[in-house]
Amino acid sequence: MIIKFDMLEFTGIRQLFSQTGAVNCPFSTTMSQQRTTGMHALITTGLFRLCRHPLYLFTLLALIITPTMSLDRLAFIIFTCSYDAVGVPIEEQKLVRIFGQSYIDYQQRVPSIIPFGIVSSKRQQTEKKQK
Repeated sequence: MIIKFDMLEFTGIRQLFSQTGAVNCPFSTTMSQQRTTGMHALITTGLFRLCRHPLYLFTLLALIITPTMSLDRLAFIIFTCSYDAVGVPIEEQKLVRIFGQSYIDYQQRVPSIIPFGIVSSKRQQTEKKQK
């Protein structure tokens, strides 16, 4: 089944390094069918007003708050954190190319993954010093 699909597309690597335009849909029967790579409007409401990557946040929370910890779960948590450490900066660069200054302003207002804590308090302290 996996042989039918491009492994770079399946793992999300092709999307990270693709151009911001349209890419060929791996599920289409002809190469002429196109799909977009995402939304063309920056969404900053809902969960996106708390953190820029809520899916990564909830994935980490689901893995960490389980009542039992096994070696395979710990290895998966380490892998997920490693993926996030590499993938988030690449994804952010692509979002800056797509949305420009509005995303840069959004980056300065909203933390990346952890909505509350050290990142938010540092930002608030910096803002107070500037006033």
